[in-house]
Amino acid sequence: MSARHGVRIKNVYHMLSYAYAALRQGDCKQLADEDFGHIHDLFAAILARGLAGQIRRGLYREYLEQRAALPTLRGKLDMPATMAERCACRPRLGCEFDELTANALVNRICKTAALLLARHGQVSKDNRDALRRILDCLSCVEPLAAGGIPWRHLRLHRGNAAYSALLAVCRLLFDGRLLSTESGARRMAEFLDDQQMCRLYEKFLLAYFREEHAGLAAASERVDWNLDSAPDAALPAMVTDVTLHKAGRTLIIDAKYYGRSMASNLYGGHKLHSANLYQIYAYVKNRDRDKNGTVAGLLLYAGTDETVRPDSEYIMDGNVISARTLDLNREFTEIRSQLDGIAHSLDSPFVSNRFS
Repeated sequence: MSARHGVRIKNVYHMLSYAYAALRQGDCKQLADEDFGHIHDLFAAILARGLAGQIRRGLYREYLEQRAALPTLRGKLDMPATMAERCACRPRLGCEFDELTANALVNRICKTAALLLARHGQVSKDNRDALRRILDCLSCVEPLAAGGIPWRHLRLHRGNAAYSALLAVCRLLFDGRLLSTESGARRMAEFLDDQQMCRLYEKFLLAYFREEHAGLAAASERVDWNLDSAPDAALPAMVTDVTLHKAGRTLIIDAKYYGRSMASNLYGGHKLHSANLYQIYAYVKNRDRDKNGTVAGLLLYAGTDETVRPDSEYIMDGNVISARTLDLNREFTEIRSQLDGIAHSLDSPFVSNRFS
């Protein structure tokens, strides 16, 4: 069985609030001061406050195609529907028309999540009541089947961008398949599929460095292959999770969110995953075209419940390459301190133990 990630529930909020800045700037910013005994209670609080704010400002509406039998023509004539009305001796016309409605996909997804959380046994009474008040205001919105959300049809743009954080919470709820937390533990239970949390972890790291360290240039970047010949389309793309630049130095961070952060052998030994090490090595060596050691690499693993965790540093052909663990089950002040230390490592030339 894979090891579990210990993630404090409040840290899930912090990760979401950096990945989606609206949570820190809008209706949900006060949640940073609250404690939650269960991840679903946190999600319920975010949805309740976020949707309440959307309702105050006005729900997003869009034009959707409607079909109805009407006494006068509206829009286009639906001939088969009209003939059916005539055969039934009803003096109505089948019509096809566009109508501005709040029954848009973004609202339907949020309502579906709110319904599930309002019935969840580990959501507090206050948050359940708040969600039920919200649902009363969403009577014109049709819910969806929780297992069949059409995410591929979802399009975010300027008109509905305010929903991005709420939709991220909904997706974690539906796709993450959250299990119940262990009794008394202030952490999030293991996901059946870590893919969603991995993406959140990557977004959090990039957003943190952008927000808290304006002196750095932080981005997810493409690394070109350092070829002696013309580029070959058959080569795979190399895209970093986080790349930090400052004063001519570059740190490439590869974020890893695994059930097991280290590989083990039959004799009880622990080693870094070879594929991870090859990947960060390729990023660094291809980015350091001048071969002057101004590019470093860091494998940053989300902490698990394993006893042995990555904590190593090497100089490989002139470049510093490290593997570290970011323990998401600690106080966020400690997480912040570790991330700040990584950012400050670019203040001077890379040397051994720079990221500790």
